[in-house]
Order: sequence, then C-alpha cells, then structure tokens
Amino acid sequence: GVDMDAFFRTAYRSVLEAEVKQNFRAIAHHREPTNPEAFYLEFIGVGLSQALYSEIWWPMYKSQLSALIEINRNGGVLAVDKVRRFYDEAASEYVTDYTNETFDRWLTYLTGNILVKRHPSEMIEITVRGKDFLRYLAHWGREPRDKRL
Repeated sequence: GVDMDAFFRTAYRSVLEAEVKQNFRAIAHHREPTNPEAFYLEFIGVGLSQALYSEIWWPMYKSQLSALIEINRNGGVLAVDKVRRFYDEAASEYVTDYTNETFDRWLTYLTGNILVKRHPSEMIEITVRGKDFLRYLAHWGREPRDKRL
C-alpha cells in the first residue's frame, strides 16, 4: 500500500492549496449535494489515471509505443528479439539521441511503468495497465506518429 504519512510529509505543498480545497469543496457540494464524497472518489479515480497516463505518454519514445502496440496486436505477447527490433530501428535512425540509450534501459521504461512484463522465457507480455494505456491513447486520438524517437 501507499504510505500516506510519507506521501503528505514529502509532497510539494503549493501556496494555492487552501484555495484549491475551498473551490473543490464547493464544486463537490454543487455536483453531489447529498454525497460530496462520491464526487471526490470519482474525481480521484478519473484524475489519477489521467495524470498517470499523461506522465507516461509525454516522455515515451515513438519506438516504445510502436513496440507496445505490436505486442498488443500479437495476442499480447512477443519475443524479446522482436521487441528489440523497434529499439534497433530507432537507434539506427536517431543515432545521436540513442547514443547513451541501451535496449535494457529503453525496455525498462515499459516494464517500470508496468505496461509490459518481461518473462524469464524472454517473452514480453502486455499488462492490464498496458492495454488500458492504449485505450487511453485511443480516447485522446494519440498515436505513434505524434511522437519522435
């Protein structure tokens, strides 16, 4: 679980926090006068996934997204060497940008964000989060051509 004490202790606390809380409380009571907690929960549920997927999307390389899509198209599983081709093609096209980018580090972006899982059998499998992330991108009309590298 999440250590909420540590979260609040180490979080950035904006000077705008009090104003945001006041405005948010007013919105919640307006939207759900008899149950503002229902609005809070819906907002948190939607907001966290939006924020998480946005954080993943912006620094993601085109090659990583293309690999994720191909894994999904292939029944959700693809051999490491087939995934590596996406890295190799991008590394040969963007030599300068990939100078310090190894395949393992490139793949760690996908595994670290829990979009894929690397099995000991050297197969890469898309996760539930990975599939949901692709649905999020489809919802917003985002695709590999929107990215670089």
